[in-house]
Amino acid sequence: MKSNRMNTESAIRILVVDDEGPVRELCARVLGPLGYEVETVRDADEAMALASEKTFDLLLTDFRMPGPMDGLALARDLRSRWPHLRIMLMTAFPAVEIAIDSLRIGAFDYLIKPFDQEYLKERVRAALAYVPPDR
Repeated sequence: MKSNRMNTESAIRILVVDDEGPVRELCARVLGPLGYEVETVRDADEAMALASEKTFDLLLTDFRMPGPMDGLALARDLRSRWPHLRIMLMTAFPAVEIAIDSLRIGAFDYLIKPFDQEYLKERVRAALAYVPPDR
């Protein structure tokens, strides 16, 4: 059985994937001082390369990104590697279909951009506190 335990070797690791620099910078600036190790990349290809080197506890990814892999496909792939991974999708183009697809892959939350810094902190804390059932 695969473990649901989060990374215990060091600080909790968060991977932020967004093609918009200001969103990546905001997430790092807001979450880093809370004691999280935050890594940011601009697309799924960079995320996959980084995922071959490190494990993460939370994936915070944009739904729409350039390239062949969107945020949902990235989340599915990384979740298959790390069943404990908490997932939060972000989008500036909310749609019921995206929300439903997010729930189907087990995403913890779905953030609509732009979002408030305090809301981001609250949702990240809630996602990291959540203990998903064994898969």
